[in-house]
Amino acid sequence: MTSETGAPLGRSLGLGKEAEVSAAGKRRAFREAMNLAVAESLGLPVPAAWCVRQIGGRWALVMDRVDGPSFAELLQSQPEVMPECIEQMATLHLQVHACRPVGLTNMKTRLIDNIRAAAPLDEATRTSLLAGLNNMPDGESLCHGDFHPRNLLGSVTGAKIIDWLDACQGDAAADVSRSYLLLRLYAPQLTAPYLHAYTRHGGTTGDRVSRWLPFIAAARLAEGVTRETDRLLEMVAEH
Repeated sequence: MTSETGAPLGRSLGLGKEAEVSAAGKRRAFREAMNLAVAESLGLPVPAAWCVRQIGGRWALVMDRVDGPSFAELLQSQPEVMPECIEQMATLHLQVHACRPVGLTNMKTRLIDNIRAAAPLDEATRTSLLAGLNNMPDGESLCHGDFHPRNLLGSVTGAKIIDWLDACQGDAAADVSRSYLLLRLYAPQLTAPYLHAYTRHGGTTGDRVSRWLPFIAAARLAEGVTRETDRLLEMVAEH
C-alpha cells in the first residue's frame, strides 16, 4: 500500500469493523478523523491524523504510528504494573474531560438514538429509560466514548489515546460509566481500582457514575454484541 506521494504506508494496524467499504464506512472514517483533529487541537496526547483514504478496498484513517503495546497488553504481560497503569488511565481520562469542545455530537442524543435502536429492550423499559434520560445532566466535557485499556497505546508515562470514533460532548460521569461498564464486562479486576482512582482525583463521584450505568448499558445493547446481552439487561434492570 502506498500514500498519494508513493511512500509506503506500512502494514495495517488495527483496521476494524468500522472500516467496511460502504457509504457508512466512509462517513465513519471522516468522523473519526474530525474527532481526532479536535482532540489534537485541544492538546491531548493523540496520534496526528494525516488523511482519510481507501486502502485495499476499505476506508481508513491514516495517522501517526504509535509504538508500544496497549495498556491491556501491558497488564496481561506485566500484572505488577496495574497500579501505575490504572493511575495513568484515570489521569488521561481526566485530561480528556477537562476539555470543552465545540460542535461535537451531544452524548444524550447519541444515547437516545441507541436506546431506541436496542432490540433486546421491551417497550416499557425503553420508554422508562428515555424518560429518565431526559432528567440526566447534559454536560460540556469532551467524552471519548470508548475509553478502555486497549485504546491506550505506548509506555505508561507516554501513552497516546486512540479510537476517537465515538467522541462526543456531555457529562464526564457518563463517559466514566461507559469505561466502568466495559471493564466490568471484560476486566472486572480493574473496575473498582479504576473508579477509585478517577473519583479520588475529584473528577466525579461513584454515585453519579452509577446513575448513568442503566442508560449506558441500554445503549450498548444497540451495538449487537450478543454475548453481552444478558449481563447488559441485568445492568439496565438497576434503573
